[in-house]
Amino acid sequence: VEQHGGRIWVESQVNQGTTFTVMLPCYGDGH
Repeated sequence: VEQHGGRIWVESQVNQGTTFTVMLPCYGDGH
């Protein structure tokens, strides 16, 4: 993920659940 300029992280709350987030850049050149 980092090699593509993105990030990944996890947030967790007791009795609420866990959220996994992955962010990758969106390039407008068709790739």
